Amino acid sequence: MKGIIYIFIFLLAVGSINAQQSTQYSQFMMNEYGLNPATAGSGKGLMVMIGQRTQWRGFAYAPETNFAGITKAFGKKGYKYYWHGVGMYVEQDKFGVFSNKAMHGSYAIHFKLSAKYFFSFGLAAGVKSIAVTNTIYDEFDPALNQNGPKVILPDFLPGIYLYSKKMSVGVAVRNLYKNTLSQGSKEIGTKGRLLPTAVFTATKKIRSDGYDFVFVPGINLQSN
Repeated sequence: MKGIIYIFIFLLAVGSINAQQSTQYSQFMMNEYGLNPATAGSGKGLMVMIGQRTQWRGFAYAPETNFAGITKAFGKKGYKYYWHGVGMYVEQDKFGVFSNKAMHGSYAIHFKLSAKYFFSFGLAAGVKSIAVTNTIYDEFDPALNQNGPKVILPDFLPGIYLYSKKMSVGVAVRNLYKNTLSQGSKEIGTKGRLLPTAVFTATKKIRSDGYDFVFVPGINLQSN
């Protein structure tokens, strides 16, 4: 009984809670392109990334994220003053009753600032779908006893990126287009809307004295 009372008091004390709307990655340094389209073409040759992230293993309907991306630089040979990068990225984010998918194509242009530093800006454009899955059915829940709604929305992600062989700093914006989560009679939530999310990343390479080890601390901040 005391436990129920504590929970009730906690709920009364909480004014409002904001849930995450954008996909988040623990190992973001292995998937910078998924967060910032300006990184396309920053590496050498063709780059392919595939990954999966799961949380709360063993729980029903636990969050699961899958992604795949490919990028390539053009005109970079000889370290010219500028070159181009293109890429393609797809992801699926499942959590609870929601199943979201997105697909983007991107372009980035890179400029040589000095012998060590480079700057780029890029733009990804594509579509995303946000849906309530039909695989969960509950006859006593009005939200789960019928076909789940699904909305398909345009999506744009601009980004900038400053980098060298030893560091990188990037800023991108997700959900730039403030989409309302309703299409005709389909609606997810009550007057639901996607809010722009600023994404900041920074990394630094630290080499040991004998170059035996390389440490790469990094930070990833997101704001809705």
